[in-house]
Amino acid sequence: MKQEIKICTECNREFIPNVHNQIYCSKKCKDKARSRRQNLKRLNNYTIPRVCVICGKEFIANAPVQKTCSKECRNKLKNKIIKNITTLD
Repeated sequence: MKQEIKICTECNREFIPNVHNQIYCSKKCKDKARSRRQNLKRLNNYTIPRVCVICGKEFIANAPVQKTCSKECRNKLKNKIIKNITTLD
């Protein structure tokens, strides 16, 4: 059986795959590529303008889950959530 030689999509080295759909030569290259994709995704989340759920002001987020533009609005949101939880009890 003839073994196919492939080129690693991360480091461009030749390798013989263990399975037919393998695209990286090693776990190191696979992890490096995954890390780059995650960092790119994280950066894209930061550059998307968001609207503060409290005051409606547009802002650029410092974290992918950020919903408010400032500490003041974050505290108002926390208080609102706490108030909603206590009224359910």
